[in-house]
Amino acid sequence: MKNNLFIYLIITILYFSQAVFAQELQFEVTINDKQVASAQVGTSNKEAVTALQKNISDFLNNRKWTNDNYEGSEKITCRIQITLVRADFASGVYETNAQIQALRPVYNTKYETVLFSYVDRKFNFNFLPTQPLDLNFNENVYFSNLSSLLGYYAYIILALDYDSFAKAGGTPMIEKAFIVANTAQSAGADGWSQGDIRDRFWLVENLQSQQMLAVREAMYKYYRKGLDIYQDKRPEARTITLDLLKEIDKIARIKPNALLLNVFFDAKFQEFINIFKDGSQAEKQEAYTLLGRLDPARTSLYSRIISN
Repeated sequence: MKNNLFIYLIITILYFSQAVFAQELQFEVTINDKQVASAQVGTSNKEAVTALQKNISDFLNNRKWTNDNYEGSEKITCRIQITLVRADFASGVYETNAQIQALRPVYNTKYETVLFSYVDRKFNFNFLPTQPLDLNFNENVYFSNLSSLLGYYAYIILALDYDSFAKAGGTPMIEKAFIVANTAQSAGADGWSQGDIRDRFWLVENLQSQQMLAVREAMYKYYRKGLDIYQDKRPEARTITLDLLKEIDKIARIKPNALLLNVFFDAKFQEFINIFKDGSQAEKQEAYTLLGRLDPARTSLYSRIISN
């Protein structure tokens, strides 16, 4: 009897240890239903929205996405806010947009840098509470557009996170995201076309491109040899950041309007302003010139760099 109890305790400990160390993502899931007519969101429909939120949270947070073990403190902090534009609760057809964001801690600080920030304006899917999402997701098989969307962004975030800690470290995750995109596209799922350069497909296309490899490697240096040492070695960090901008400048001449670069500047523009505002006059001017050319829509914001 005591032996059986001991075995049971060991199995329980192992089970909960796996639960603690398995999952990589810590997503906060928010669903905004304010744009849906108030008369449409009754008690039963509110329950459908709650079920949708829980299913998405469970799918992202309770599934193991890699073969690596993550401690609780190592989980990637993420947010997804889904705004319902139209919803047919009876049939489970949702037309939505989604803002997806992921953060990365900066070494030896309490600061978290924005790793990824993207608004998907074609985040459309079907969902019924009676047909919950299956956690046994496989990138090679099309289950539903919702599971493909969530799996795709999970792999994109993991790829960028791995890239930030090891040179081209996210390549296996990029390959998985590419398979998800192709599988969903082959199934005729909504929003996976290659028509608009802002469409989600181009995120993984850019990440897979050999032309972008130098940018990915420069981004790794920016995180590990720029941000992670910024507190102690600011001049070196600014030099690394300028090197990144110069590498992006080379690629932007070959692939103008590349979605990956636009998304990167959406996430980093304020950070760049903060990094260079304390630099030398030469650094400020060079950074301002590069940023104004690479991200012209924010030229007026970048002028803060040289205004001091």
